[in-house]
Amino acid sequence: MRNHSKTFSCILLLLLGFSCNTTQEKAQPSSFNSDAETEYPIHIDLAKHKEKDFLNVSEFADSILYIPLETTPESLIKEIVSIWLNDSIVIIAHKFGLLKFDINGKFIKKIGTQGKGPGEYVSIFDFTVIRDTIYLSPTDGRRFLRYTLDGLYCDKIELKTQPVLFNTTDDQKLAIFERDKGEIYIYNKNIQSPPDTITIEYGINGFWHSRTLTDEKLYNCFYKTSTGLLFNNYLNDTIWNINSKSKEPAFILDTNNKLLPWGKYIDFCTTDNVYEWGKSAKRYFTFNLLPITSGVFIFQKAWFRDEYLDENYNTYQYDALLFLEKKTNKLTKYNYIYDDITGNQKLTWLYQTRYKSYLIGDIYPYNLLSNLEQNRRNGNFISPTFLDQIKNLKEDDNPVLVLIKTKEN
Repeated sequence: MRNHSKTFSCILLLLLGFSCNTTQEKAQPSSFNSDAETEYPIHIDLAKHKEKDFLNVSEFADSILYIPLETTPESLIKEIVSIWLNDSIVIIAHKFGLLKFDINGKFIKKIGTQGKGPGEYVSIFDFTVIRDTIYLSPTDGRRFLRYTLDGLYCDKIELKTQPVLFNTTDDQKLAIFERDKGEIYIYNKNIQSPPDTITIEYGINGFWHSRTLTDEKLYNCFYKTSTGLLFNNYLNDTIWNINSKSKEPAFILDTNNKLLPWGKYIDFCTTDNVYEWGKSAKRYFTFNLLPITSGVFIFQKAWFRDEYLDENYNTYQYDALLFLEKKTNKLTKYNYIYDDITGNQKLTWLYQTRYKSYLIGDIYPYNLLSNLEQNRRNGNFISPTFLDQIKNLKEDDNPVLVLIKTKEN
């Protein structure tokens, strides 16, 4: 296991429908004025905020559950890429495999194997689930491998482009972002007919060069939320709501000129010296949005820091976060989130994925147990429920899943 600095990864997943009669939902307004219905797009001026050191989880959530993932030779997780779950199972992708656990963290099986034969892959970019079928994108070909939720290999679907950034729409269609062309392709379940095309922006050539310096989890463009499928390409101030055939602006950010200018993207860098590029990029930021019932999180991260060149530096943590509260329409900037309900943990990263009313994350056992020991030394209260949940945890075990149940109002 990697013993990084205190890291919390929160992946927010929306439960995917399994009914063949699933219909597209209209974006439901998340009012930021308790006396009136919200009109989209929502404009957020990031410069108009107050500041606090940290945000307590109890301010936006009701409870937290820690679920250790069983550690066996076959279920070792090097680093979580993405998570999908329903009421009974959890499927986790790490770079070299797809693993299935039950909802209590007991390992069930590995889905597919490493190799170059039918149903095999060398490593994976990501995966998604459409109703009862897993779509896995391997790094060694322009295709999807399809499996049942039981892990049985079905077939492969060849594509003209490498599916790297993708997710599903509300009506269970597959959305794939082609970064070079600045287009989103919307396919039906079987990817047999030509896709509908949504143009987002001009494209960027040099896709692979850029990806060597960015992280799939941090810079994923699609996010499932209560308002639909959001898309963020980090090139402009608009966050789009994507449906089957069109895009609508959902959020517009006033970043005070903190977005990386087009000409400064690393794709246009004429040198292989990353540090030289970084000197001009370090004053600019990415902004990721995470809507929940009580408001919107905005996670801010610099494009470059000198520490990023250190292979042991944990690049997943954010630099700062802002929270726009729904009831008051007030924006506050924090350094980090703190679990004041159960684990007394400093949470320094949240993903944009969600399941029902839960935020889902992971934390390394080494970091969790170190925090626990520090709390004991400081005489802090430690929840018996928390201790029971991690009673058999060891430092070199798999990451621990964390389910945060957000408040409904």
